[in-house]
Amino acid sequence: MRFSFRQLEYFVAAGETGSVTRAAQGSHSSQPTVSAAIAKLEASLGVQLFVRHHAQGLSLTPEGRRFLGEAKALLRHASDVERFATALSDEVGGTLDLGCLVTLAPLVAPSLVRGFQSANIPVGLSNQGQTCRYHILIASKCLRGCPMIVGGAESLGAKA
Repeated sequence: MRFSFRQLEYFVAAGETGSVTRAAQGSHSSQPTVSAAIAKLEASLGVQLFVRHHAQGLSLTPEGRRFLGEAKALLRHASDVERFATALSDEVGGTLDLGCLVTLAPLVAPSLVRGFQSANIPVGLSNQGQTCRYHILIASKCLRGCPMIVGGAESLGAKA
């Protein structure tokens, strides 16, 4: 394959926001990293996906608009395949979305992660920008009996 899913994710983020800077912030990456990934994607495809406007962001070319729809569909399908593969095993996996007031987030989120970790449930935590919506990625262990989740195991695919 001539491109990576990460390059597609950066491209989609930049295409939706119209800004490499906002795409970098949203993906918790640096602006040069996102810019380089998009340039490599364009080079590997041989297609200009964006028109760059000096100090005013960027806009999709007609080809970029068409590619954006396909890239989003491919990323959705890759996510579906990952969920399908997880469902094939007895392990639980998924994303637990938590909303929190901005002022409470630094106090609440670390204890939630420690709670999962003390139950030997590997988690990854990503703060999604200014909304303070946390995505806790859960894998490798059934959540039943974890004191941090009340009735959440079934919604994450745990087997009864």
